[in-house]
Amino acid sequence: MVIVTCLLISLYALLIAIAAMSQWKDQGFRIHRLFFMIVALMIFLSIWAPNKILSLWILIISFISLHVLAIAEGLINNGKLRLRHHIIRFGVHVLLIILVIQFVM
Repeated sequence: MVIVTCLLISLYALLIAIAAMSQWKDQGFRIHRLFFMIVALMIFLSIWAPNKILSLWILIISFISLHVLAIAEGLINNGKLRLRHHIIRFGVHVLLIILVIQFVM
């Protein structure tokens, strides 16, 4: 289950990076898209942290940063928040944190 958890976290980080690169390509450079890329890299690198407690903290900080960035992105691009999107994102983050606590720690 450790491998599955690490794969899910890697896939999630990859999807975030692909989305950021796609928006970067379509709409041009904006600093918050670079931050999405940095957070995706942090999420991916959290798997390789030498200390599993450190890994968990990196994930939590990354997920909080991702929520802040997603809210900013929604306000900048749409002028409003899509609550359902943030609830689903929060659920995915909670699931990944639970998996890390259960199987990686």
